[in-house]
Amino acid sequence: MFPEISVLVTAVGNMGVGEQIVKSLRLSALNVSIVGIDISAFNIVHENLDFFYEVSSRDGDEKMRCISKIISDHAIKMVFVGCENDYMFFHRHRSYFESKSVYLAINSDFLSSFAFDKQKTYCYLMEKGVCIPRFWKIDTPDDCNRIQIFPVVIKPNRNASGSRNVYIAFNQTEAWHLASYMLSRKIDIVAQEYVGDADSEYTISVTSNLAGEVLGNIIIKRNFDASITYRDKIRKGNRVYVVASGITQGMALHDEKIEKQVISIAQCLDSRFSVNIQGMFVNGKFMLIEVHPTLTGSVYIRALAGYNEPANLIKRELLNEKTTYKYDDVQIVRRLTCEAVKYRKEGDR
Repeated sequence: MFPEISVLVTAVGNMGVGEQIVKSLRLSALNVSIVGIDISAFNIVHENLDFFYEVSSRDGDEKMRCISKIISDHAIKMVFVGCENDYMFFHRHRSYFESKSVYLAINSDFLSSFAFDKQKTYCYLMEKGVCIPRFWKIDTPDDCNRIQIFPVVIKPNRNASGSRNVYIAFNQTEAWHLASYMLSRKIDIVAQEYVGDADSEYTISVTSNLAGEVLGNIIIKRNFDASITYRDKIRKGNRVYVVASGITQGMALHDEKIEKQVISIAQCLDSRFSVNIQGMFVNGKFMLIEVHPTLTGSVYIRALAGYNEPANLIKRELLNEKTTYKYDDVQIVRRLTCEAVKYRKEGDR
């Protein structure tokens, strides 16, 4: 039996990344006490948590005191983050928490400093020779005149979780109107060439250790047959274009060509944790469209295939155990469920 280890998971509500991390930990044989935090208690699966606290999303001294107290009271040994806001909070306070012997499941300062900015990520990787669809930074609607090929995806340069405010433009007029709409709402945006089609999209996690050595990877070919997996689906001629939702399903598979290319990308990024790489596989080339320097909403379906990153991280970093990063070629299906749950007060076990 493993010794009990207390971990903190943030943003555990609303079927997001935090909840998927919790489910991955419960899937393992680890003896973990899971403390969850979120800005609301409404959409929390309390049965998977040992303790739950509501914590404000606003950065500041109060949030720092609240999280520090939770970590101290529960002797937290590792923190998993479930959203970008929490990621950046722990990134900023990394030295403080690490001085308290708390392991933060976030990537290196180097990668964290630019990976949430798409333009900076694209420019950096292009300099390294990584294949990236053409892109244009859009600061005014008239910048759409510089777009040389359509269709393009108009999307936030930052803060695009769950594909919020992501659209496909098939011509200059559509691009101009979409850019005007988004810029009027103070959304920093970028346009990127849409390559491939709905049958070309993959999401891949590459796991590295603190020395930057790649330990493993898992490839999932996304399936968009179910409406919960896409926010928009458009047929033009023989091609189907999709804007994915934050809910992934599909086939976990092995592909040496894709594996070799995404490992090279992870090494270019000097990843020191888990990095999620999304892209299109077109004509033998993996074309990168997104990079996330942390665990994503696909973490639980990867665990179902045998690739349990949260559990392996605890075994490797806290228990000093050897871990394997193998997985099965399986089809993974997502379904929605409805349930009535008893409301639990803050701090209830």
